[in-house]
Amino acid sequence: MNSSIVVKQADVVLIDDFLDFPNPHRLENLEYYGTKQSLNGPGMTYGVYSVVENRFQISGCSSYTYHLFSSQPYIRAPWFQFSEQLVDDYSQNGGIHPAFPFLTGMGGDYRVTVYGYLGLRLELDHLSVDPSLPPQIASLSYRKIYWHGYPIRAKSNQTHTSLFRPPSGALADADPDYAEAPIPVKHRSSGRILKLGRARTVTVPNRPVYLANPIQCAPIKSDQAFLPGQFPLSILDGSSATRWIPSDLPATVTVPLNEHFRAKQIIGFGFQSSNFTDFRIRFFDDPGQRTALKD
Repeated sequence: MNSSIVVKQADVVLIDDFLDFPNPHRLENLEYYGTKQSLNGPGMTYGVYSVVENRFQISGCSSYTYHLFSSQPYIRAPWFQFSEQLVDDYSQNGGIHPAFPFLTGMGGDYRVTVYGYLGLRLELDHLSVDPSLPPQIASLSYRKIYWHGYPIRAKSNQTHTSLFRPPSGALADADPDYAEAPIPVKHRSSGRILKLGRARTVTVPNRPVYLANPIQCAPIKSDQAFLPGQFPLSILDGSSATRWIPSDLPATVTVPLNEHFRAKQIIGFGFQSSNFTDFRIRFFDDPGQRTALKD
């Protein structure tokens, strides 16, 4: 297999989504196949990428970029149904008549919050979580989940996640062994096992999101349109596999710097594998000066 390969949909990366055997090349696989993903492939791919990125990323927030990619370019009006393709016109998308509504893509996006941000794993003898929210999401209340037929409510903020077991609402075929017994909850980052009793709450710390540079994951403003899924925030999410591709040129992005970064020395810019033909960088104190500054 040479480097000219184009991947139709998530395949190798699926291994690290569903299986837990040791793999020292998880992030390398994700970065490599992320750059080889065909834009004419189905939309289920990026939900998988988001889950795996969130679970194994060392720094940055590309799990959030992939989460957006798994939904926004595929949603169609008026009922928020998913198309299989980024572009529905078969004359422009590789000759494919996309499935609609595309339930696989909807399912891929639906998994991201619970299996990605909450880090849920449903084991036979315990419930396992390893939560981590990207910086763009201040708090999140998850949909109801079930373990052995018993409901659990979970919610996260930027630092902690709580899981609550309601005193009622068990399914008719719920495992009688846990009718009164607490549910074992494993927090994977610490290895701790907590006991979640009826009408009780347990709280665990989130895995922190580490930022590799002062503006990584900062909010970005761009006034120009961009190609489907090629979001401006990609330039600061820490991944070399995500991209910002504007629909037309010239195009600009603006990154706000707070007071903490004043009078800091800038030692360089990392463009990784980006293929710019021309670019300019400007610094200014007032956002209104964006169009009136010298280079």
